[in-house]
Amino acid sequence: TVAGGSVPLKDVPGVKRGETDRPTVHNPSNPTGSTTLGHGTAGVIEDKPPRTPWAVGSGGSTPATPPNESPVASVSFQWSGALSPLEVPASLNNNLIIVAESSTLEFFSSADLSAFKSFSLDGDIRDRSTTVLAGTGKPTTFATTANGTVYCIDPVNPGIVWQRTLRRAGCADDGISAGPIVHLRRNASANFKARYLTDLVYVATNYMATSGCTSGHTTANRVYALEATDGLPVWTFNETGSEEVDGITRCASLDMANDRLIVTTKRGYSATQHTVWSIDVLTGTPVWSTNAGDIENSPVLLDDRVLVASRTGLVSALDRNTGVLIWNLQVGQPPSPSIATMTAATVPNIGRAIFIGMASGRVRLVKDNGGSGEILWDISLPGGRKAQSRVSYEPHSNMLYVGADDSQVYQINALTGAVTANRLIEASGTGIVTDPLIWYAGGVAMLAAGSSKGALAEFVLPWPTETFGQ
Repeated sequence: TVAGGSVPLKDVPGVKRGETDRPTVHNPSNPTGSTTLGHGTAGVIEDKPPRTPWAVGSGGSTPATPPNESPVASVSFQWSGALSPLEVPASLNNNLIIVAESSTLEFFSSADLSAFKSFSLDGDIRDRSTTVLAGTGKPTTFATTANGTVYCIDPVNPGIVWQRTLRRAGCADDGISAGPIVHLRRNASANFKARYLTDLVYVATNYMATSGCTSGHTTANRVYALEATDGLPVWTFNETGSEEVDGITRCASLDMANDRLIVTTKRGYSATQHTVWSIDVLTGTPVWSTNAGDIENSPVLLDDRVLVASRTGLVSALDRNTGVLIWNLQVGQPPSPSIATMTAATVPNIGRAIFIGMASGRVRLVKDNGGSGEILWDISLPGGRKAQSRVSYEPHSNMLYVGADDSQVYQINALTGAVTANRLIEASGTGIVTDPLIWYAGGVAMLAAGSSKGALAEFVLPWPTETFGQ
């Protein structure tokens, strides 16, 4: 998560953004319009004629493979472990795709997915890396590992700038549960700039109760604010363990306008333990906290709301300033966890929309009506395939993209829930696809995703509408 570091959305002059039209850019390396991306800056194919709808297999069999167009770029290699979500850093002019897999950061050219460099860390990387144009004026990558270490890395000539362990003394099982959040000073509030001279990096711990470390269950989980230049801590939330912050701490979402960091946790042994925390980033002290149930997903900030999903399937909208409950809605049912992922966006003709990936593999859209929430649509993917990733929203076309368990990314109409197209990431048909990543190259929407079977693929959005026999 990069605060203030997102890529601006740009319209492409003269290009329609409807469901059946996708942007086209002349490719000088390929004037006849083949499916191969030309080297250099953005070059994509002209639209092909409509394709034949593909049939869905019956009786629980694997669905027939659709006649997917080739991606504009793809690459295959052997993963050594779990594949994380991807990153396309705006600070590197969208020229690199960074993948964290197991303990290795892989760097690929976003133009053609050619391998650039590979760099290994001492421990499995948590979630995705975060690359920013730091206050030093240099592109900088931050990453955390399961063994409790925070890394600052030079992504141009990959190497460690600094590293810092956040383990407690004698606690060998202490770790970190999520990727870092970077607070860029140049985009921060006047109060932040008056207090700090550097960017800050926020990291949440996953402290364990182990022999010789802590007796009983631990309440000592912490959130650290580190100076981006050297990794030195400037404050520590819950340093003395006075607050009951039990379970795995999820870090979280940055509310830059209010100088707050929103953190969620799993609930420990106490049914009354608070599981959502708003922390003042100027002091590291809590502003408000509330019990919203046992939470595994990071919170989502949307307008004046903090949105959270509990393991029991309850989605709650909290007031961003006070933590007071605005509404909640039972979206899933036990057994836990019934909700796997949650993202949100403001969608034309809907308003505040919350995209839910269910543990069952279904996808649901919840509309925030102001004082209540309602499910607008609830779908399964064609052929009984299961959604496995977070849902990504492309605002120009009002399309959603989700990775599934058949090596494919599916395109969904955000307004209706209709599945309108799909693309194959790799040929096995059995891979789990990571969170689809959307960015903009010369105003053209691009999507990249990876498969657990060892492949990356890159496409132009949106895709022409197909029929799935639903």
